[in-house]
Amino acid sequence: MQFGNEYEMTRKRYDLWCVGKLYCTPIFWIYFGVFFFSMFAFIYMKNVGAAQKWQTLAAFMMFISVYRGVAFKFMATDKQYRLTKKNVFKDKPWMCKVEVNDGGVKVSANGKVMTHLKWDQVKACKEGKAVFDLTCETSMGEDKARLNKASFTKGDVDSFRQYMKENHPEVPYLPLEKKWDRRAI
Repeated sequence: MQFGNEYEMTRKRYDLWCVGKLYCTPIFWIYFGVFFFSMFAFIYMKNVGAAQKWQTLAAFMMFISVYRGVAFKFMATDKQYRLTKKNVFKDKPWMCKVEVNDGGVKVSANGKVMTHLKWDQVKACKEGKAVFDLTCETSMGEDKARLNKASFTKGDVDSFRQYMKENHPEVPYLPLEKKWDRRAI
């Protein structure tokens, strides 16, 4: 059996797939604490008439915690998306295609094969609300072939789920991590 999945990589989709839910990351809570401590310190110093330099320091720490805790990851992802689209795809639409069959998993972008995985390389099939992730270990860490549930061109969600459980029982079937599990765009 063969499955096909094809979608355009848009800025919104890239954000959703590259930036996890903020409240699920430990670093967010550290910056959240810094923000509230700084806000409390600023208000306290303002009320007691502390030196301007201490009030400025507290306000600056609030700004840094919002910038680094919330905005930084989105800005870095935006830059990565724009540079990839410009340098790799020459500002053309970025069309992703994932093909799954008995020979393995093939991921291509704009007709150029990016990754080809044999089934012995696939370490897990993770299912979320809107995607399936076929993950594998590489020399640079975990990599994945992502299938958008709404973008099947061959097969469908239920038959893919059944295919994975029946034909590839060696691949663990797991839920997607909470910070990546989002609804469809």
